Amino acid sequence: MKISKKTAIKAIIIAICTAFSVQIMPMSRASQMLTPEQKRALIAKRAVFNKAKATAAASAVQNPIWIRTNDNNVIAIAQWKINEMTELSSLVKDQDGKNSQTNPTNVSMLTRSDLELLSTALDKISSGQFDQYYESLKPEYVKSLTDKNVGPGQLRNLITLAGTIKATTLSAFLASYFLPNDMQKYLMVPQIVSPVADYLKSEIVKKNRLHQAPLIGHEGKLVNVEFSKDSTVAVTSAEGEHNNIITWNIPAGQQLQTFTISEGEIDGVQINNDGSRIAAIVSKNFEMQELFNKNEQPTTETKEILILWDAKTGRQIKIFDNLPDTTIFFIEFSSDGKRIVIPVGHEVTVTNPEQEEKGYIIIADSETGNIIATHEVANNYPDVQPNPNGNTLLARSESDLILYDINTGQKIKKLDGPTEIIYDANYSGDGTKIIARDFTAQTIFIWNGNTGEQITQFNNIVPNAFAINHDGTKMATVSLSETTDTISIWDVATKTVTHTIDSKQTEVTSTQFSPDSRMIISTGLGDKNIILWDALTGKQLHALNHSNNLPDVNFSSDGKRIKSHSSPAIGEEKCTTMLWNTDTGKKIHTFIAEHDLLEEDSNFINIISPDDTNNRNFILWTSLSKDERNTLEKIENNLNIDQAHLLYQLYMAKISNTLISLSDKQQLASLPADILSIVNTYLKPTPLPKATLALKPQPFEQPAMVTTLSKTAPVKSQPLKQPAKPIQEPEIRKSQTWADWARSWWK
Repeated sequence: MKISKKTAIKAIIIAICTAFSVQIMPMSRASQMLTPEQKRALIAKRAVFNKAKATAAASAVQNPIWIRTNDNNVIAIAQWKINEMTELSSLVKDQDGKNSQTNPTNVSMLTRSDLELLSTALDKISSGQFDQYYESLKPEYVKSLTDKNVGPGQLRNLITLAGTIKATTLSAFLASYFLPNDMQKYLMVPQIVSPVADYLKSEIVKKNRLHQAPLIGHEGKLVNVEFSKDSTVAVTSAEGEHNNIITWNIPAGQQLQTFTISEGEIDGVQINNDGSRIAAIVSKNFEMQELFNKNEQPTTETKEILILWDAKTGRQIKIFDNLPDTTIFFIEFSSDGKRIVIPVGHEVTVTNPEQEEKGYIIIADSETGNIIATHEVANNYPDVQPNPNGNTLLARSESDLILYDINTGQKIKKLDGPTEIIYDANYSGDGTKIIARDFTAQTIFIWNGNTGEQITQFNNIVPNAFAINHDGTKMATVSLSETTDTISIWDVATKTVTHTIDSKQTEVTSTQFSPDSRMIISTGLGDKNIILWDALTGKQLHALNHSNNLPDVNFSSDGKRIKSHSSPAIGEEKCTTMLWNTDTGKKIHTFIAEHDLLEEDSNFINIISPDDTNNRNFILWTSLSKDERNTLEKIENNLNIDQAHLLYQLYMAKISNTLISLSDKQQLASLPADILSIVNTYLKPTPLPKATLALKPQPFEQPAMVTTLSKTAPVKSQPLKQPAKPIQEPEIRKSQTWADWARSWWK
């Protein structure tokens, strides 16, 4: 698994700042005079770890989670610790009972010593012994700061590892434990309040309210709308002589830039992932150069051109007016926004049905507009897909699939396998796999999304519908039957069916995994034409009823919402789009609009649709009101360190269902009124019965997680060592209430 640059940089910054802070402050945090807010924040953080361990201990006796590290050691570790490390949790989340000492989960980013270091730190924090643990590491730490010949030491490694493995609660604890107040103000406040703001936003969105605001600025009939992938910018287009393209700040709905196409008609606009580039397809009439009869009036030919702009400055980068054919079918930007892909061809008309079927794929640099490559393909309507998270481009040429390097424009290879008719060729969500079916050959093929090398194929299978999960480790296929169709869930690595689902539907035409692979959605005929399933158990979660049969469905990028979409009936122009909540199965809203005039951002939180009362305006629908957005922005940017610690304490107590006791109401009163209001609504702790706060003394048992092995980078090839003994878990001490524990620590 690759670690993002952002995570790595954050880890490095924390390590550097920690190193600096050690030289300007006493080494042990216990020796400092902490403010009451800081001390309570540390208590709350420690309580979360203790609560996690206690909850695991109170559960039924279960098996440990076995991990194989990249130095080929096999180690057992408790479930509660797995849950504290996001990267590990994601690897074992759907192991489905297969995790064992003989079938451990491969973790390529950690060595045995790394995992032991993280495990020990979690033990020490949860048992209130971190001060002593820190003192034992301090000599090595100090030496590593002054002696260049000495390695970074366990403490600095621990700080870096916590960021790398995305142990967010551990990272926040370590940073607030070591960094002085002035550094926390600039570095730690954003880290402390970030999970709080995310939680508050998620809770507000769960209310399923949509707030409306008009987008006013176009002068003519509306043409289309698109969102940037990061949901920060939208671009709209319209007819008219002025301001026929506008970019908007999302979700504020404020105009950013206006663009005017003075000649020609706009057929559509597209925007790249971060909103820095926009491109417009424009139809123009060109006078034909050759006249067959000098006495005839000159004739014109309609041809489409492409115009590329810098969306932030409004500067026009290039006009593509000399493309090898007349029709631009659509525009696609690469995942990093540095390349633009332009598939062109020609319309085959009734008057010229034998016109040669060929098209072109143009790859250009979005910074300069320079064309990097032009490829001819045997397909009049070129179908291309940029890798959603990589540097390749998948194109169809007749029955062949061809992979290109989107940066260099060079052909990588023709994908081996398909010989007849290809259906539904797609990348997996993470871009590492390509899946397609050859209907005639009754085969499903899976290739590496970056190299084009074939990974596997499934023979003698003709599914009515099929899908691959986000990382390409699971596949779902639909088999037709006279009664209800069956959904089969496959393990791609072993090519075996792990379980089946009775869809309770006939003619299932599509199926799709949620981004986290925990849910599957199917569409078919019947009153409940959309059904949401638990992908691991096959249990039906919700049955939804879209207004028309056989709608197209998609998950939001966070899996919390579903969009169902149906094309207009014969003689109609407008489509029907519905938004649903995946937790409750309840419908959020129904939109009826022309296809190109309705668009959602990646999480389906911001939606733009035409204004039915004025065909010159769009409407922005947002799940956060203006006041809620302003309050969240204030939480992220305007809090001081004490206020940030207070909010973090309330947040940790809320998610761990732990009672807290503030010294007086002045702490809450220090918050601005709007922040206090949102805190009282979403972070007010729920009092627990006293009996539930006492932790019964009992031996600690390591719980298991019923999940499926996710594929990671290959383990280094070397002889398998004997499985290491499970990391020893300390015995839980005698029961005490959280308040008793906090008071003893306070003293």
